[in-house]
Amino acid sequence: MLRISACCLTLVLLCSCAPAKRPKLKSFKNDYPLTAAPIESVRINDSLWAPRLKANRQTGVPHCLAQLEKSGAFGMFRTLNGSTKEGRYKNNPWGCSDVYKSLEGLIRSNRTNPDKAAVAAAGKKVDEFLKLVAGAQADDGFIFPYLQLYKKDYKPFSAALARYTETYCMGHLIEMAVEHYETTGSAEALKIAGSVADCIDKSHRPGGKYDFPSGHPEIEIALMRLHRVTGDHKYLNLTKRLIEKSKTIKTTWSQGKPAMGHDEAVGHSVAMFYLYAGAVDAAQVSGDDKLMGLIRKKWRSAALTKTYITGSCGTRGHSEGFGAPYYLPNDKAYCETCASISYCMWNHRMFLAAGEAKYMDLMERTLYNGFLSGVSPSGDRFYYPNPLKTARGKKRVPWFGCPCCPTNVVRFYPLIPTYMYSTDPVSGEVSVNLFASGRAELHLGADILTLTQKTDYPRDGKVSIAYKVADVRDSTTRTAPLRIRVRIPGWCGKPAWMLNGKAIVPKTDKGYAVFTLSGDAGEVTMNCPMPVVRMIAHPKVKADHGRVALMRGPLVYCFEGIDSPESTELALAADQEFETKAKEIMPGMTVDAVIAKDAAGAAIAAIPYFARAYRKETSMLVWTRQAGLKTPKDAEADSWKDKLYRRLDPKELD
Repeated sequence: MLRISACCLTLVLLCSCAPAKRPKLKSFKNDYPLTAAPIESVRINDSLWAPRLKANRQTGVPHCLAQLEKSGAFGMFRTLNGSTKEGRYKNNPWGCSDVYKSLEGLIRSNRTNPDKAAVAAAGKKVDEFLKLVAGAQADDGFIFPYLQLYKKDYKPFSAALARYTETYCMGHLIEMAVEHYETTGSAEALKIAGSVADCIDKSHRPGGKYDFPSGHPEIEIALMRLHRVTGDHKYLNLTKRLIEKSKTIKTTWSQGKPAMGHDEAVGHSVAMFYLYAGAVDAAQVSGDDKLMGLIRKKWRSAALTKTYITGSCGTRGHSEGFGAPYYLPNDKAYCETCASISYCMWNHRMFLAAGEAKYMDLMERTLYNGFLSGVSPSGDRFYYPNPLKTARGKKRVPWFGCPCCPTNVVRFYPLIPTYMYSTDPVSGEVSVNLFASGRAELHLGADILTLTQKTDYPRDGKVSIAYKVADVRDSTTRTAPLRIRVRIPGWCGKPAWMLNGKAIVPKTDKGYAVFTLSGDAGEVTMNCPMPVVRMIAHPKVKADHGRVALMRGPLVYCFEGIDSPESTELALAADQEFETKAKEIMPGMTVDAVIAKDAAGAAIAAIPYFARAYRKETSMLVWTRQAGLKTPKDAEADSWKDKLYRRLDPKELD
């Protein structure tokens, strides 16, 4: 299907730190059918995401920048520019990537900042850093400070498939520079991004010495972003070349097999998710249906055989990578916070390409559980791994020797509002993908559509979406009616719907309820019952035999030793009358705890997984033993078609 991309979607700035005239993205003959809402067009004002977005901007980003200054990561760039005051940088070779990611977070988080002085200061800081980058680059555009300073005999890219990660780091630099260009129109930022990409392009020419794929993928996403702002096809061609090479050449990060040479999700989970996301970008712009077919198979492998119930991936003992299909041990779950972030990025792209709710369903589960567990509400405490079972869980910490997760968090947070809505400029449809109180203003052709959500999601399943079409032109003159598509959450059975105060049974399409707007103002209401349910895993997941996990709405629950016996071997009673009760975890964080009975009849409490380990170090588990639950046998039953997890029917208990 041929659609025009982001240039067709203009925006109304709710609060902009952008220049008066933002650079225009290029249009392509082939592109994503759907377009994500621009950051500036969405304002969240709920009690969960809004304070976290603010904390990320005010605390998280400055925290990361200060830690990177302290570690000497910024000092490497000053040393390359002639400074003699810097000490030796002692962390990982790819430390420069954390600088780029944090600065990308600085730029992106300030795109909706009402404080003009702070916005100006952020822009100035990035401009000054880019001068250091320009001064640190080799004549051919190459930049990797660690190698340039401490491995001066190293030939660029010669060990890129194994130890070093040049294209990964350079990719993050390109992304940061493109973000700055898109936000401010900085010609210098675009120049630097182009010089770095051109260096990679020249060194990875067909038949050349370095005609191989990226070691740790990420550059693919960066090149496609650069292609989108420049329209230069050499960046698309380079991306396609790197992907093609990954079908036949294995790397350290692909862990034994060429990353794209088969249908299974295999390799370092973060690296592979970046590769798959970049491949979707390339496939959509180039109209490569064969590549999209391969990526869909990769998604089924990851989503249906290798994803923990918290929506994240990765197992200890597999170098932060995937295990075998259905190998999901809870105490050995790695579930790196970066894996949750990159998984969201990939799932969102899959949704924009297909418009199917299943991708947003998985992304929602990852956001509320795998991702949210990895960062504190204050924005400056983090987890690297996120296991599902611990004998004594440790609290989040300010920093790591390899700080890839904190620096990824701060650049990812500001993207969440863009995931909430998407548009189809050709058909005049707006999709509501995620639920949080707030307001969005979008242009669809000549119409300005304002959407206002009111909800206490994820604590409550009722969502009100008021719409209003600005008086740009009379509704009777429209060539096609406007439509709102609302995702039917995968965890919800049959929601109740109302349109303008009247009950309605809407048409559904690809997991979305579709409403045709008959006037210039009105309201769509979705009411999803939100009972506590017991989930069971696919029979092939041996680690969860005889066990259940509790969910309420999109939230996965866990048991901590504070609210239950301090043990990793709890058992639930067969007969349950679950209750929910508000519980303050700490000031500013109140959650709905689930009150249940253990096998002995004693009351125990579970809390949302993301709220774990804030009170004290204690035991924690997600999957509890379930009295009366038999070991499942029929893995091929219809009840397991296209499912890795499903609700437990109480009739299945003895």
